[in-house]
Amino acid sequence: MSEKKRKRNTGVILRPGGGYQVEFQSCYLFGPSGRKKRVRKMVKADSFAEACAERARLIKDDKTGYLASKDLTLAEFLKRVEDDYIAKGNKSLDKIVIINRILFESLSQMGIKKAEDIRANHILALQHSMVSGKNPNGRKYANATTNLVLKLLRRAFSLAEGEVRKPRFPSRLPTKPRTGFLEDEQFAKLQAELESPLDIIALCAYTYGIRKTNLTYLAWASAGTDAQLLERGAHGKVDLSFPGSITLFREHTKNGEPLVLPHLTKPCREALESLFRKAQDKIASQKVVNFRDKPFWCFTRKYAYKNCEASGRNYRFDVRHCNWREACKRAGLEGLLFHDLRRSAVRNLIRAGVSEGVAQKITHHLTRTVFDTYNIVSDRDQIDGLQKLEEAQNL
Repeated sequence: MSEKKRKRNTGVILRPGGGYQVEFQSCYLFGPSGRKKRVRKMVKADSFAEACAERARLIKDDKTGYLASKDLTLAEFLKRVEDDYIAKGNKSLDKIVIINRILFESLSQMGIKKAEDIRANHILALQHSMVSGKNPNGRKYANATTNLVLKLLRRAFSLAEGEVRKPRFPSRLPTKPRTGFLEDEQFAKLQAELESPLDIIALCAYTYGIRKTNLTYLAWASAGTDAQLLERGAHGKVDLSFPGSITLFREHTKNGEPLVLPHLTKPCREALESLFRKAQDKIASQKVVNFRDKPFWCFTRKYAYKNCEASGRNYRFDVRHCNWREACKRAGLEGLLFHDLRRSAVRNLIRAGVSEGVAQKITHHLTRTVFDTYNIVSDRDQIDGLQKLEEAQNL
């Protein structure tokens, strides 16, 4: 057998210009016809034996999917997490999109273009940049947010198992449950600084503990049936028929269970009725027919009902496009999160004498453990408790 033929049969070819070319059938790579691709690759080798050893290494990498991962871009790698959330029907897809953007911008700044280029030192640098504020956004992130970003990156590696070699991840940063809340006097100052309709959204969150996303996607019950509201993207509905009610559909609640609040407090009912009348007046004055002459979204932007599309998505109010941080700063509550209103609602219900079981039902917490983390005990609560003990003992 000639030397040339022997090399061909072993998958190693000596090229006329020098150097060795190896070839083998891939396990993961496919050609345009859908058949498994035959890999042909030039390797650096000084002898036939070295070329054979290099071919064996490439075949081993191919069986683990590593060769296929070299064609996996960073954007495609991160997009798999979004696709996974969509497939599972998870409710927090908007948050995943934001985190993916943070990951893409931060890793791209490090010169990473493909998933296979991510190493342990890059992940450690990512963690440090988020905490220190040395990232493309120039913003310092909390330890909990940083841990969530790395958790999603770890999930991306799990979804690409067998294609990308998973690097070592740093330890989780220490975190503690957030304990932000407002007293009635503080909330009154904040509400006075908020623009409409954010002041009414904050009032509903402070009263019932409804989450921000669910509130901004509320529709008027008079706009159609539940199926029609769901089809147009509503998370729930507000019915102003006395005594009023707020309903969240199971498809858009965090725990997958529907929520019905069968009674609106007087301040919330009056504020929502005023909002509904204003929406009706705008539609009547501008003769908008896109919404069947009926208001749809409860909370809209300033330019609502002017050149809006039939879907109505472009005029729904979004808390991200408001003056929340500036209003908090003016009210002396800098650093306050919108979600702190949900914690305040839990405290207010308990301190109003509502039983914990009923309060948990109103705020829609699925487990008692999570509910307890929202029931914040302040120094003032402890002082009141000790004063009551002092009066009871009568020593």
